Amino acid sequence: MDDPLLERTRRLLTDYLMFCAREPDEPEPLPRSVEAALLRSVAEQFQEQHHFFFSSFYGYKGNRVLLMTQMADAVLSDSEGFNWGRLVMLLAFAGTIVSQEQINGLKDRVKCF
Repeated sequence: MDDPLLERTRRLLTDYLMFCAREPDEPEPLPRSVEAALLRSVAEQFQEQHHFFFSSFYGYKGNRVLLMTQMADAVLSDSEGFNWGRLVMLLAFAGTIVSQEQINGLKDRVKCF
């Protein structure tokens, strides 16, 4: 039998990453839960607050799995320990590097020049 918390967490993360990875012309899907709506909102606020940092990863062409692993190692490797802010940062970062809107938006900007 599956762990209910694990399954709920899996659905939450799937909802968020699928939301971020959708094509720009696809309508925004409704969040699957209250938690999903909250995660989208908090991650968006975090991305806006740290726009300069996150925008440097738009259209990243390298290995995104390796990049995510390196970011998680960097964020979680110090003695400060784990907290909700670090979790939001990692989720917002994952959302940024899977975002098709950012990838396609960057391509469109390059075509304009």
